[in-house]
Amino acid sequence: LWLSGLLFVFLVVVSYFAIPVNLAFIKEPVEKVVSSALNRQVRIEKSIIVTTSLKPAFSIEGLRILSPDTFQNDTFMYLDKALVRIELLPLLKRKVHIAEISVNKLDLTLEKTKDDQVNWVFASQKTSTDPPAEKAPPPTQGEQPKRNNERLQTAQGDSIVVRKLQLDD
Repeated sequence: LWLSGLLFVFLVVVSYFAIPVNLAFIKEPVEKVVSSALNRQVRIEKSIIVTTSLKPAFSIEGLRILSPDTFQNDTFMYLDKALVRIELLPLLKRKVHIAEISVNKLDLTLEKTKDDQVNWVFASQKTSTDPPAEKAPPPTQGEQPKRNNERLQTAQGDSIVVRKLQLDD
């Protein structure tokens, strides 16, 4: 009984007080996953921090995405700092309420080469030689679309709410 009480107190403290948690230990795996997904080198030069509370925040500082070697500038995008803060309670109702999105100093370098290549189109990672999967026929009138026997989830007008969007230079 005392263990459940201690757990309850811990959860209250973590959700009530803003406690920053430095996630430096996941920088390298995140860089690898995102680099692989984008087929570009991605670096997190500063920090990844999650701050606990009833409105937890995720922040990243020093995000750099490099351009392919065929372009003049080596950096496609540099983001000094971004923060996303969500509200926890609406998640219980399967709704995402974003309390804040802040972006500070986002630099994009868009380039086009003489042979019409652009650095803002990311190459596909698909290397499979398998033929593309057959598309299912479209649903008939009144029939709900099906996707691999999964329950189809639809977003409603109030499923995702953004309360504050801030872009600073």
